[in-house]
Amino acid sequence: MATNDKYDRQIRIWGADGQRRLNTSIVLCLGISAAGTETLKNLALPGIGFIRIVSEAKVEERDFHRNFFLQPDSLGKNLAEEVLDNLLEMNPDVKGDFRAKSVENYLEEDQEELRKASLIIVDCQTFVGRYFQGF
Repeated sequence: MATNDKYDRQIRIWGADGQRRLNTSIVLCLGISAAGTETLKNLALPGIGFIRIVSEAKVEERDFHRNFFLQPDSLGKNLAEEVLDNLLEMNPDVKGDFRAKSVENYLEEDQEELRKASLIIVDCQTFVGRYFQGF
């Protein structure tokens, strides 16, 4: 876990227990866009414990105008992987991984991972409501 000095401002707001909870939380992001990237950045900076991004999307030219986390050499690579790499550079206390698969397949095949998440962010998806009924 990080030192108190690094997260001093946050500890003053929500206390040491709140920071510990943040440091041990698991965030799952289903799909990824510039809005999702910004949300994850705002969780990574204060020290969220773990980030998982699920997306099979590849970086396209249009993404460079929307997402400042992408580099020119990102073109054609998995969007989730490229965003995650840059997010993890912002805070070495944060861990993470990505799943290069469709959100639909992930939801059908990886129910156990869903249950472990402290927070699920649904980014750019309109079909997932049926998967979360009774969750």
